[in-house]
This record gives sequence, C-alpha cells and structure tokens, in this order.
Amino acid sequence: MHCKLPNPTPYIGVAVASFVLMLAADALGDNGRQPVNASKEGGVAPFADYGRLGRSQTRALLQKSIETIESRHSISAEITHRVDLFGRQFLGKGYYCEERSGPHPLVRFELKTPMGDSMSSLKQVSDGKFLWISRTVMGETSLARVDLARLEKAVGKLPRAGQGGVGTEGVGLGQAISLGGMPGLLRSLQAFFDFESAESEILSTVPVWKLRGSWRKSKLAALLPDQKEAIRKGRGGVDLSRLPQQVPDHVHLWLGKDDLLPYRIEYRRTQKGSRGSRAMVTMQLLMVSVNVPLDRGNFVYRPTGMTPTDQTDAYIDRIARRAKQIR
Repeated sequence: MHCKLPNPTPYIGVAVASFVLMLAADALGDNGRQPVNASKEGGVAPFADYGRLGRSQTRALLQKSIETIESRHSISAEITHRVDLFGRQFLGKGYYCEERSGPHPLVRFELKTPMGDSMSSLKQVSDGKFLWISRTVMGETSLARVDLARLEKAVGKLPRAGQGGVGTEGVGLGQAISLGGMPGLLRSLQAFFDFESAESEILSTVPVWKLRGSWRKSKLAALLPDQKEAIRKGRGGVDLSRLPQQVPDHVHLWLGKDDLLPYRIEYRRTQKGSRGSRAMVTMQLLMVSVNVPLDRGNFVYRPTGMTPTDQTDAYIDRIARRAKQIR
C-alpha cells in the first residue's frame, strides 16, 4: 500500500508531486546541444572575464538569458529529475520542446516518475489555444484545460511576462514552463528569488555560470509571517528552518556561457545546525537542440475517454493574486 505525499505548496507544486527535473552532471557533456555564437547573439561577453559576478551583474545575466531564449524559434531537450522530500526519493525522465511562431509559445512538457509499483506521469501541452494538463498519480488520472485567450484577456500581459505569452509569475513551475516555455520558467524564478551572485564553473566539460538565488523579501515574509518585521528590515537572525519542510530556502541555477540556456536547477534547503545544504528538487537538461525543426504533432493533444475540467478561472485568480505581491 502506498501513501500519498502531503499536498504541495504553490511554490514547488510540481516538485512535491515528484514532477520536476534533473539529470546527472556526468551525462551532460556536449550531447548534441548547439551552442550559440556569443559574439553574434549577444551571449555573455560582458561577463566573460569575471570569475564571480555581483548582484547587479547576476540580475543582468539572468535577464539576458530570458531575452536570448525568447529570440529562439525552437528548443527541445530530454530531462531527468530527482526529488528528495519527506524522506522519500524519486527519479524520473521527461521531454520538453517549445516553438515560438505565434502569440503563445507552443509547448510540450512530459515527466514520468516511478513511485513504488506504479508510474506517475505529467503531460502538459500548450497548442496555442489551450493548455492541456494530464496527470496520473498513484493510478488516478485527471485531465484539465486552460483557455489561453480567456486567460490573457482577463490577466493581460503582466510585468515581465515577456514575448509571446501571458504572465507566468503567478503559477507553479510546471505551469510556468507550459504557459511561457523555458523563459516562463526563468521568469518565475526571477519573480520569486533574488539572484545575488554567480560563479564561473564547468558542468561536466560545459562552461557555465552558477547563479544563487534567495527568496525575495515579500515572498519570504508570506512564508514566515511571524518574522515579517525582521525580514522587511533586512535584519540577521531570520530562522529559515521554520519554513515548511517542503519549501527550499534558496535555489541554484546553471546557465551555459555560450548559449545562456538553463542546464541545471536545484531547489535547496540548508541543513539545520550546519552550513551545508541538500538538493530537494533537481532538474537538468541534456540532448538540447536549438532552432531545429520540430514535429508539429508534439503540440497537438487529443483527449480520449475523459472530459477535461476547466481550470481557466483558477489560473486567472492565481496569477492575479501573485502579481499583486510582485508589484
């Protein structure tokens, strides 16, 4: 008999359901990725001579990554992911692809995770008109649909929503990917975390910038309301160990120096009584291809045997509420 995991918080919803992303570092290498020529595409030339970046440079680097990825016609990658929460560990694989040829990015995002004797899965397809969300957890399958036109009409293009898509700051990780593609995921990280530093590293032969982000004050205060005043004033002594056990206290993001793609993301939690931390949720991409023609069938979803639940209003409400916090 399998026990269901506790309900996830909105901040790492897909993660707790064991649907987030990772891949072992030694599997990365070149793996068919097509790096962007930094001299022609803007790249990270202004940062290339520094081994460590300060806050303003790190913020500029992340913004440049978002803008660069938004300029790509298509991206595809295989995904592996690891989740270590509530004393349980899960490993899984997936696939991601997006194409930018209209007002909304076309996106396909799939993850499969063995959980005991069953296979849990998440499939999200944004076909330009609807976002389809199919989940199977512990043998139970659900299907939902979001009307993108209604969503955009109600919410509008929120600040930092970027090119081609509704604002993504108010949704969870998996939804951010499916609504705004990979830039949507990065914008969500940008909205929730303050990236204060970056270090030059090699991720298995690949030159990368490793960015470190901590919760923005407004987000942290919402999570720790009894420490709100200390957080607001920036005082030391905020007890991060009082965060809910499924919530990380910082995030690491690895961006390729040549192409600015996010090759690895770790949601981490500082160990109590120690300076060390552990990765709660890890995502890494491999076999990354950029501007390669994609099969249009990737962005077609045909529901069979189930009537989808309309979640458009729920998405509108969620994005609108969190947008107020961001401003």
